[in-house]
Amino acid sequence: VKTFPAHQQLTFMVLLVKLLAPIAGLVIHCQGARMNQLAKHELSFVISVRDQTNDGKCTGSSDESIIVEKKASLKWDVQKCAIGCIASGKACMASCVERMGFSAGCASCWVELATCSKSKCISKCLIPSSSACKKCAFDRCFPDLLQCSGLPESDLPPP
Repeated sequence: VKTFPAHQQLTFMVLLVKLLAPIAGLVIHCQGARMNQLAKHELSFVISVRDQTNDGKCTGSSDESIIVEKKASLKWDVQKCAIGCIASGKACMASCVERMGFSAGCASCWVELATCSKSKCISKCLIPSSSACKKCAFDRCFPDLLQCSGLPESDLPPP
């Protein structure tokens, strides 16, 4: 019996999971992979598996890839749409978010997050980057974004 190094075993396991997942109707999201000092063979690898039948509005592969691609700037990009459309309303903001590449359904989740923040956190969000605004939006509006999007908190940008 031949034993393979830990990194080769991990690579094989990931390939096997990725091949078998579509058969089971699952989507695989690799959130990170890191090897700490190969001599110690310490591996840290997180794979989250989510049922593809999730009815969230942002679970399509194009919406998910935009979230991954823009994760660092996504919050600010959505805030810019909200600020730019403050007088024009939801339709303006939805169009702005859709121009970022999101589907109409997924864009509606981000519009609702901004609308909720505006209505429930207005006094705390006079300075949108303040910690009070972030906390209020996270506590009062973020749960609805999770529900609407169908994505786990770890897939979305932090508040």
